Amino acid sequence: MNGTTITFPVQQVNNEETIQLILNIFHEEVIGMRAWNSDDYRIKVANWGDINMDYEIEENLLLPSNVMFEFDDLNHSLGDLLFGQSALALSVDKEIEAIIKINGIERIKATAIPGKIRCNPGKGKVKLTVGTRTDILNKKPVYFRGGTHTFRITAAFTNFPQEGSIYSNNGSQFTVVGVIQVEDGGLRIATNRTSGLNNPLSADWLTKVSGNGDVSYQYASWWTGYGINHWNYSRNTYRSIVSILENIYSIVDSSISYSGGILDLHSCQMQGNRDSAECYLNNIRLPETYILTDPLFFDDAYQIKSFGDMLKKLAIDWGAFTGMLSNGKAFFKQLFNFNAANTQAVKINKWEQGYELSLIDYVRVTTGINSPNEPYTKGIYTPKEDRILERKSLPGFYITASQSGSNVKAVINRSNHFVFDHGSAISNYPSEGSVYSNNSSEFEVVGTPFSIGSDVSRRITTIRIAGTNNPDASGTLIKVSGTGDTTYSYSSYGDANGTYTIYRARDPILDYPGYQNVFKDHGDLMSAFWFFNRGNIQKCRIDSFTFWGIGYDFMKDFIHSGLKFQIISMTIRPSQSLTDVKALFLGAV
Repeated sequence: MNGTTITFPVQQVNNEETIQLILNIFHEEVIGMRAWNSDDYRIKVANWGDINMDYEIEENLLLPSNVMFEFDDLNHSLGDLLFGQSALALSVDKEIEAIIKINGIERIKATAIPGKIRCNPGKGKVKLTVGTRTDILNKKPVYFRGGTHTFRITAAFTNFPQEGSIYSNNGSQFTVVGVIQVEDGGLRIATNRTSGLNNPLSADWLTKVSGNGDVSYQYASWWTGYGINHWNYSRNTYRSIVSILENIYSIVDSSISYSGGILDLHSCQMQGNRDSAECYLNNIRLPETYILTDPLFFDDAYQIKSFGDMLKKLAIDWGAFTGMLSNGKAFFKQLFNFNAANTQAVKINKWEQGYELSLIDYVRVTTGINSPNEPYTKGIYTPKEDRILERKSLPGFYITASQSGSNVKAVINRSNHFVFDHGSAISNYPSEGSVYSNNSSEFEVVGTPFSIGSDVSRRITTIRIAGTNNPDASGTLIKVSGTGDTTYSYSSYGDANGTYTIYRARDPILDYPGYQNVFKDHGDLMSAFWFFNRGNIQKCRIDSFTFWGIGYDFMKDFIHSGLKFQIISMTIRPSQSLTDVKALFLGAV
């Protein structure tokens, strides 16, 4: 990496808090990373702009975070670096990264926005606006539809072919209609056959007839049909929701990973049946799930054209909101969810109560798997269109007495989970939370059958909660607490890992009558979630606050006057040592 790092001094914002700026200005010229102290070059931050993290309420998305800086550039050092005519200045590719530290902790890392870099050399002023650039996701197509033939390029290439360029193979000509570079570095070229009747050879070369692009491209294979998508996902496959979200956000910033908190803070628990050596698990979490790719990439009914569309859809379907707070820091957080273990103290300067969410009278949810229980409705139908919420959910799963369906899987890889094989159906199955002991360890039941007496009910899924000994190879489970028989014999045990099919879900914090921590079809649970949280005027309340200070965490909830709040937008004002917040009102503590 080559460029110039400009480190600005730590500034005192108030008696307790500090702020600091670091600029990385990257070059094409090979110089390594050189370090400048801003004072040595007489560059000062003249104005800290507001740091905005705004939430689009009805789109379930955080808008791109951005901040504007104004610099006093007394020696023209920064201006010359950005706009001068020296070889070094000319090598600057205008990729500028701003890092903002609050109280010594990196809070914002953002990239310069094209068109928002300005210099007034006469006054020695430079203005720079940086942001997380998630707007790119709204412009990036998920796939190129159409085309009669799509070519997979895995060999080295120099340039992308432009749309309208024509290439030939096996006596036919193919006009380029779309190009995507996929995550392995190769190309996918979508074309229409515009001359000739022959299909391409199975693995060969495309030779340029006209247009822009390399003279030839070596392709490994080709296919007809749906064109190309960004990661070359194929039909009838399942992908981890973690990897899908990571891949989406990596378009903006390649450093995004789950360890950065993409899927933290979601309370939904799912119940599934293991596909082999059947057993049940009741507490499958969202980061463990895999969803069918077809609705995301191959179904026009959902109108998913861009990766911004895809993010909105995933967030809505899981009752969440999502966005990037900073480069490297994305989140996927459940709405209307107060987490008592994830709160912060706040100092209130001003508090205003208000209603910003529109009241919903009627919710109707369908899914892509056409459950016999659909549509899932809540409330009373109204002719007022703005008070009707209709959703067609990408994920879907259900189970009835006679049939079931699901397009969601889970891959479980946990430690300390044990499945005991009783050898025959258990008529008096222990309830979830019951505790049994064996070999000086205790095991809590974490999976229960959908229907007592089926063959799968011969196995009991548990987690070890006390002791370190593994169970005896075969033996007896002895009840410590809960329901079920006093003892269960077992002939063998194994782990609970493997691939599960999801059939039901519950939300421990959803206080809707009949749904409190009760397993339901996904569409049913989502209809109750949206109606409970949007069908009551109190739930539509969003309060505005101004906090003293700037060191607040967007991802943490807070309590004020005995009331619970979840932050959904934040503006940090360093120059005034204040933070403006909008927060969902979530009731009394």
